[in-house]
Amino acid sequence: MARLLLIAVVGVLVWLLYKGLTKSLRAEDQSPPPPAAPEDMVACSRCGVNLPKSEARLVNGVYECANSADCANRS
Repeated sequence: MARLLLIAVVGVLVWLLYKGLTKSLRAEDQSPPPPAAPEDMVACSRCGVNLPKSEARLVNGVYECANSADCANRS
């Protein structure tokens, strides 16, 4: 009876070890996403803050902060 219990315990330990190894191998296979491409920076013509081009608006050929409330208008 003791041998049967020992075999069962060893079997459970082997199963847990197997599950742990396969889980860690699957986690290593998932590589992180590639970094985003760098974006052009522009300076706001009103306050001079540098910001990404996607967050600026083009007004009369010059870039300004897209949200006027964020612009510190230091001129």
